[in-house]
Amino acid sequence: AEDLSYWIYLAPASVFFGGMVSPLSVWANRAKAYKVLSLSRVVPQIFTVVVSIIIGLLVKGPTGLIISYILGQLINCGVLIFFLIRSEPAWLTWQPVNNLKRQIKLYRAFPLYTLPAEFINVFTSNLPVFLLNRFAGPVAVGAYNFSNRLLGMPSSIISGSIGEVFKQRATQDFHEKGNCENIFRKTAKHLTLFSILPFLIIGVF
Repeated sequence: AEDLSYWIYLAPASVFFGGMVSPLSVWANRAKAYKVLSLSRVVPQIFTVVVSIIIGLLVKGPTGLIISYILGQLINCGVLIFFLIRSEPAWLTWQPVNNLKRQIKLYRAFPLYTLPAEFINVFTSNLPVFLLNRFAGPVAVGAYNFSNRLLGMPSSIISGSIGEVFKQRATQDFHEKGNCENIFRKTAKHLTLFSILPFLIIGVF
């Protein structure tokens, strides 16, 4: 889409802020700062949707969607950094290079397992975007993304927040008991029961 080509210059900023959220969230999870994690998920989501609608009504074209998306990423990072500085100042401590090298060597198998799975997950979730852009154009892609985000917002907020707590508890149980079966079964059961009604309504609709 040639009319969107100039927005490509903001892609590095989007990648940077999006990438920063992951390590900041992991550190907040490690520190059991669940309130920080909840705020970092809810505030940017609401802000992004509201700003998208406001700018979309005022300015024609994709400007509102793109600006609000990047601002949402920036706010997400800002919320995490602000509350982490207040509640967990130690996260700013610099680590010796030798210690970092030691950690990389110790956990070198981690990316070998996670990267292929993450790539497949991201590719399949974005496949409709490629197909819609090819056969229906960028306007259809924008409509799809916006509706997808609105429908998926409650699910992503709830599952994301629960997922952070689950990872922390599963890691703790694994170190203490040698497995995390109990927390896995408990989390799966509650998520299944909680999701049946809303997904049934959306499916029928």
